[in-house]
Order: sequence, then structure tokens, then C-alpha cells
Amino acid sequence: MLEQAGLITKSRDAQRRPSRISLGPLQQVDTWLDGYRRLWEGRFDKMEKILARVQAVAREVEDLAAVIAEAGGRAMAYGMSSGAALVLEAVGAGLPISRFARDADGGGLPDALLASIGTPGLVVAGGASPGWMMDGAKAVAARLREGTLQVIPDQTHNVSIAALAPVLEAYFLSPSGRTGSR
Repeated sequence: MLEQAGLITKSRDAQRRPSRISLGPLQQVDTWLDGYRRLWEGRFDKMEKILARVQAVAREVEDLAAVIAEAGGRAMAYGMSSGAALVLEAVGAGLPISRFARDADGGGLPDALLASIGTPGLVVAGGASPGWMMDGAKAVAARLREGTLQVIPDQTHNVSIAALAPVLEAYFLSPSGRTGSR
């Protein structure tokens, strides 16, 4: 069979029948496989990067769990920018967060994660934010099972602390946690 594939050649030398390996067909196969090898190496590199991000988020959630445990076992949380996504991951992972608030940056959040969160959540948006950002904030609040949107007038995406603090104080200290609009 190896002879038929051109991988070995046999000859006669008196009583001996020497065989030789022919690399030509293997080199052709290697050349053909090289494109696929590069394709799969690229895919594995991408998977490795995604896995590293997932593991980094998991470590951050574990760190947050340790902080909450050290602080008495229950918490309320506010996150902005990448911290907003971390708060949702932590709540989705079941950390003992009784109420959370986050800024309007809602890009790339999986619907399944948002729909799985039953913890009351406030999405804060500046009223002067671009339309696409307001649409994202509305969508995140609507996809949370107990989500509320609070628009702070005359503020951009980077809501000032002076405007944000009273909103968070009212939300976290009110018995129902309700503020803003659904």
C-alpha cells in the first residue's frame, strides 16, 4: 500500500530488496495541510484569548465575593464602565448582592445573562448622552427582570459625582429600591 501511495520505492540488489522512503508525496501533503494548520492555530490563539478574558472575569468575581464575605456577607454594588459588566457578572454568578446600580454602558452583554438576573438593578444614564447610548441603557433596563432606568438630566455618559450621588443614595437607601422609570 505504501508503494501504491508513492511513499516508498523497492528495488532488487541480488538477494536483498532494499526500500527507500520517498519524501515527495509527504511534502505535498505537508504543503496542503499547512494552510489548515495556520487556520487552526489562529483559531486556537483566538480561543486562548477569549478563555483568558473569561478566566480574568471569574477571578474578579471571586475577589468581589471575598470582599463581600469579609464585609459581612451581603452587599449592594455600583459599577461603571468595565465595572458595570463585572457587577452584572457577579450578580449573575449568585453573589449575595441585594441591589445593584450600573452606568448606561450596556454593549455586548448577553441576553441570557441579563434575563437570568432577578436582583433589582438600576441603570443610570445621562440625559445628554448620545442616542445610541440611551437606547442601550433602555435595552439593558428592559432586559433585566427587575430593571429600572434613571435618566439624570443635563448629564453626559460621564455623569458627575455630584449628580450621581443623590440618585444612588435614594436607590440604595429606599425600602423598595425603586427610583426612575421602568
